[in-house]
Amino acid sequence: MKYKGIVLCMMTDGQAGYPDAEIKQIKRLDFFGKITFKAVAYGGGSSELKRMATELGGEFVTALLA
Repeated sequence: MKYKGIVLCMMTDGQAGYPDAEIKQIKRLDFFGKITFKAVAYGGGSSELKRMATELGGEFVTALLA
């Protein structure tokens, strides 16, 4: 099966720290150029997700709280 790309969507409530090691691993993947990164902030955590989106060349959005 062939894939045209991969979407990696990350969402946080802001309780975890910045995943430096994991971001470095993602950037080293052979297929990194095929990954579309989407970061969704829910409540807190927007600064970490904005940084991740910037570092991975992705998109950052904030979810609306109902």
